[in-house]
Amino acid sequence: MLMPSVSRYMTLVPITIPRTATVSTARQLMRDHHIHHLPVVENGELVGVVDERELGEVDGDREIAPIEQAMSRRTLVVTSDTALDEVVEIMCDHAYGSAVIVGRRGIEGIFTKSDACRVLASVLRLATS
Repeated sequence: MLMPSVSRYMTLVPITIPRTATVSTARQLMRDHHIHHLPVVENGELVGVVDERELGEVDGDREIAPIEQAMSRRTLVVTSDTALDEVVEIMCDHAYGSAVIVGRRGIEGIFTKSDACRVLASVLRLATS
């Protein structure tokens, strides 16, 4: 059986946030779009990822705190043809909450822990049917 690539399960063209944005802007974007991870960009290039947990750890005035205070520069970046099992294994082994899929045109998608759980649920349904 051929292992599918991450592109089959990623969220296409994810919502991103500029490096110059504030923590409150990130929080609002996450609420508005019901998401938990935001790739952070500068001049169209990925510079990090912020997640809900990291937003909660920001010290000081969260309304004006720069997103840089909350983002992680330790980001898993893969291409769309990376095998799904490889992406999930790396996420698990290194405690990544997401993988950002990057191609020639920049950020193409995002694959999160929630996406991995959805894949697992569908595999389990198939195994029991």
